[in-house]
Formats: sequence, C-alpha cells, structure tokens
Amino acid sequence: MSATDHCPEFLTGAFVGEGDIETFTMYASAFTAAAGDLAVLEDSLTVTNATANSKVVGVFMKSTAPGAIADVIVRGKVKLTAGGYISAGAGIKAGGASVVVAAVNTVTIPIGTTTVASTSAQPSMTVESSICFGIAFQASAMSGDSILCSINCAH
Repeated sequence: MSATDHCPEFLTGAFVGEGDIETFTMYASAFTAAAGDLAVLEDSLTVTNATANSKVVGVFMKSTAPGAIADVIVRGKVKLTAGGYISAGAGIKAGGASVVVAAVNTVTIPIGTTTVASTSAQPSMTVESSICFGIAFQASAMSGDSILCSINCAH
C-alpha cells in the first residue's frame, strides 16, 4: 500500500488560508530545508531543521539553503507529511525534520497495591503538550500520507 495525498490540490508546505508568516535566517551549518519541513529556533531569529520531539516554531514555505532568508509559517492551515498513523483532530508534534506524528497526552497511574515511602512519589506521566504545535484536520493511515493541519507556533 502506498502513501495517500489527502489534499492533492495543495503543495506540501503550502499556506492554505489566513495565518502568519515570519522571516528568519537559516542557520549557516544547517541542512537545506524543503517546503513543508519543520523549523526550530537555533539562535536569535535563526532557524534550522527540526528533529523528533523538538519545539517547532513553524513550517518552511519553500526550499531554503543554509545562510539564506527563510519564510516560515508560524500560524495557519498547512499541508504536511505524516510520519505514521494520526487520527483527525489529534495533536501533532515533530517526528523529524520533514514529518509530523501524533502527540501523546496520557497519564499512567500504577495499579495494584502501592506502598508510598516518599512524599515525592509520582505517577508515570507522558504529556507532550509543550511540543504539540497543531492539530491534524485529516487522518493519516501511514507514513508518507499528506494531510492538512492547523498549526499555531505563535504562542
């Protein structure tokens, strides 16, 4: 089964509708970014390619070489590439430089008898709201699917 483009009328990284675009300088030692790649701050007003679980500041609108000016979508609707299954309405986070994955928002409470010997004992928690930068408007069934997402990195 091959990946599906759920929104073929738009280019990857395309700005769909209203929102905000910011201009940064691409970090000099970064890799070239492609349209639709995720951006993170490297330094003051300097961006580079995102890695998995990084704090995304936006999406590159077009291919950008190291040291060049980069137009980055920070808020709005944009076409992105999924890195796996994402349900419609799920939060999204960076799965790497060019893909988004579903953000997790769970709390695991231990079951059974637990003896608390410390006042600092806490349940196991995985809450990724600080790295979640948007929501998926369309579901993705597999890695490589193209979906429309709403992002808001301007907060």
